[in-house]
Amino acid sequence: MKKYLLIACLFINFIPNSLASTKVFNLIVPVAYFVDHVEEMKLLKDYLKSHRKVSIVGLSGIGKTQIARMYAYENKEAYKLIWFFDCNLDQNEEFFKLAKAINKTEKNSLITEDLLLAKQQVINYLSTQNNWLLIFDNLKVSDNSKVSEFIDWENNGHIIFCSQNNQSLPNIIRVNTINKTNSIILVKKILNKGEQSFVEFLSEEYKGYPVLIVQGAQLINAIKGLDKKEYAKKINQLADKIKFNLELATKELTVSATKLVHTIALINNQKFSKTLLEFLIKDRSSIGDDLYQLQKLGLISNINSSEHNPMFEMHDIIAEKILQSNEEKKNGEILEELLDRLAQIIPDDIISGHLFRNEPTVRENLEVIFLNADKYKSKIQKIVHLNTILFRDYINTFDYYNAKRKVDWFKTREKTGDFNALLVDDKNKAVYAEFLSLIGAYYKRSNADDRTSIKYFEKAKKVIDEVNAYELIRCNIYYNLALLYIAIGDLAAAKDKIQIIEKMYLEGIVEKKYVLYIHLAKARLYMTQDVPSLALEEINKAISAFIENGVDKTDLLLTNAYLIKSSVLTSLGRYKESSIYTKMLQKMYKSKYSDHHEVFGRIAVQIARIKYEEKKFNSALEYSNKAISIFLNDKARVAEGSVYRVDGDLAEAYLVFGDSLGKVGKLEEAIVAYREAQNIYIHLYKDKISNIKPISYLYTQGAKTSCKKKDMYHYKSFGEIQIRDFGINHPNSIDMIRYCEQYKMDLWQEEKF
Repeated sequence: MKKYLLIACLFINFIPNSLASTKVFNLIVPVAYFVDHVEEMKLLKDYLKSHRKVSIVGLSGIGKTQIARMYAYENKEAYKLIWFFDCNLDQNEEFFKLAKAINKTEKNSLITEDLLLAKQQVINYLSTQNNWLLIFDNLKVSDNSKVSEFIDWENNGHIIFCSQNNQSLPNIIRVNTINKTNSIILVKKILNKGEQSFVEFLSEEYKGYPVLIVQGAQLINAIKGLDKKEYAKKINQLADKIKFNLELATKELTVSATKLVHTIALINNQKFSKTLLEFLIKDRSSIGDDLYQLQKLGLISNINSSEHNPMFEMHDIIAEKILQSNEEKKNGEILEELLDRLAQIIPDDIISGHLFRNEPTVRENLEVIFLNADKYKSKIQKIVHLNTILFRDYINTFDYYNAKRKVDWFKTREKTGDFNALLVDDKNKAVYAEFLSLIGAYYKRSNADDRTSIKYFEKAKKVIDEVNAYELIRCNIYYNLALLYIAIGDLAAAKDKIQIIEKMYLEGIVEKKYVLYIHLAKARLYMTQDVPSLALEEINKAISAFIENGVDKTDLLLTNAYLIKSSVLTSLGRYKESSIYTKMLQKMYKSKYSDHHEVFGRIAVQIARIKYEEKKFNSALEYSNKAISIFLNDKARVAEGSVYRVDGDLAEAYLVFGDSLGKVGKLEEAIVAYREAQNIYIHLYKDKISNIKPISYLYTQGAKTSCKKKDMYHYKSFGEIQIRDFGINHPNSIDMIRYCEQYKMDLWQEEKF
């Protein structure tokens, strides 16, 4: 990784915006004392010109990253885009960041900001562009397979691979140690004037290995009274010189700075912020001084000197040596302290926790802490709590890619019985219950699988009902069960859960701001009961509660609330107002996810219904067909173990599609669409179907269209069920029979074959 990382914050900063112009970049300025590697720099330029792909290969700390940074910096005017990928992190996440940067710079949604699709779309986009440079950095000895797809990629840009191993990589430039002359130049650039007598020793002893030269020089500068003869003697005898230097540096640190450096080694050392460290360290009073000490001794470097929230990095080799210097038990103890601290400082509620996790670098660092906690075998209770924090945010921002990773992790650990340890006290039972509920939310949102979702929420309910306190988690579980029971037509069970939430609120068991749960649940219930005026009152109260609690009106947390409001307004004939919310949702998601994300299907259904009511039938067909395509192509939206679709969103899309087909005279196709919706609803609602008033609308529309087509078989298929489930005196039943009499269709007439 970084060869010359060991330097004070004065020298390393992000390129200012004025240098970037309209370019896309995440370039970090190389160190000020970059020396030698003239031959490698020339080869790099020549190879990129002739081959477009180059691999810089060498030991950790030999200068690979600095060569790449220097090349990028010196040639920045030749490129429209320069982007460094950290190969320690998830590739999809890294391409997602680039997609966001391209869209922001271009002020246009050129690439989807969908984690599942961003990587391929960035590749497709760059395949049509030129004058760009990608650098895949921090490839360890066995990591080259991570970039295999880019080795043979035909394109018009440039790619640099920085790796410790040359296996399978193209056009190798091997980075070796620097010669003695340049070693002397490097030492002189770093050593204070009063220490120049030490130049010869450092350049000779460290054999041209840059990271050691820099580290040794900075230690000599920083440690007053260092016995240089004794230091030279020790260094000469030791094989692991970096370890010895670290031990010397650590002795100079205060207790708080020592704790801080060990903490940094266990988070994402490639990039961390001062704000994050302030969250992780209990006593913040000395953090400024501690960071200064760490920089002075060459243990960390500043890569963005923002006054508000500066960013830092620690060289991989330093992080590795720090972790190796500790026993596994010690690293585990530090991690457990971190996990305890996170449990204390990260808000449990949806709104505050979401706002916290939007801080720069927080998500990445929490994920690295989770991976290390797993590696060092931290207590499962604490690992689950951290994973719950991450999982919650992925669910609430519709990030199903990362949410699925959490579900898969849970299932793997569940098979080994790891979670039995969570069932011993109230605190851990509550964490376990929340994680189960998040799995339920995943199945509902990503897979449209209400019954599997209910299974996990009921399991969560069973756990939380054995717990005293933790009422917010209990409230959330009951709220989601209310929505799920509404979704499958069990309105009695849904009302029961809503009443429990209301009681918790009225008795002051949960904070007043969580009244939004009650309003959201009631809004859905009233919509299902076909009482849109009451639904509108409730959804307006819910949206107000979100905004009053600090949620921006364009935050994705408001997605479901806006979809409900659009549907309610359409039911009330207020189509222009309804369109405001669908347009807002489209704008909120346009640069976030691909056009094939399920949320765009739900938005399209709402737009289709608006267009239908406005008598714009061809437009309604276009949007409803788009929604159907999105839902059918989403392979995740099939319930576990089911051969049937039980996707209420898909049924709603078929319903408006059928309505629109009927209006343009395509009666047979309309009947097919209605039957598709009917089949979904039968398997979704089962014996609760008569509780869902909008289902009566489907039966009536299907029956009327069948009568118009003189199709007795399908008239009976819809009409008889309408009478059976809703009664002959239901307004829709009366309207259906009268309508069909115009076409001389008698529901009780014997069907002729």
